[in-house]
Amino acid sequence: MPDMPDMTDMPDKPDKPDMPSASLICRVCGYRLGERTESRCPECGSEFDRGDPTSFRVVLAHPAKLGEYDAEVTALSIQQELLDAGILSSLEASTRGVTGVLSRQIYRVFVDAADLEASAIVLSQVSERADRANWRCQGCGEEVPGGFDLCWNCGRVDESATGR
Repeated sequence: MPDMPDMTDMPDKPDKPDMPSASLICRVCGYRLGERTESRCPECGSEFDRGDPTSFRVVLAHPAKLGEYDAEVTALSIQQELLDAGILSSLEASTRGVTGVLSRQIYRVFVDAADLEASAIVLSQVSERADRANWRCQGCGEEVPGGFDLCWNCGRVDESATGR
């Protein structure tokens, strides 16, 4: 993953009623992408995809910590679930403990304070899916872990998961 610009030293802009709660910025050069429809940064030419939270950074107007995770894949999955629900989030990684053998990475997911309640609902839905029992695919007979709505073998949707 490329190094991310440090957003803590960016000057704060005063809040305005029409100011969005989050801004997309280029992961490579830090250019504010705004509502651009093209998929390349006009400053450095890096590609980004609004459907992939790993391809851009988010600067939140009023950041609120949603959660802290030991695994980057967990934090990225939660970021994707939030994006699928229309909620922008940012990810911060830091090392905790003594540098070296005893240290570990911690991944924090932030959302705008205005989105905190809706984000908690998304997290509870993700948790409910993860706690679900394994199921047998009606298409190919494969056993699929309960946290998945699609069969990993044939791609069929779990009929009991409809409505989610």
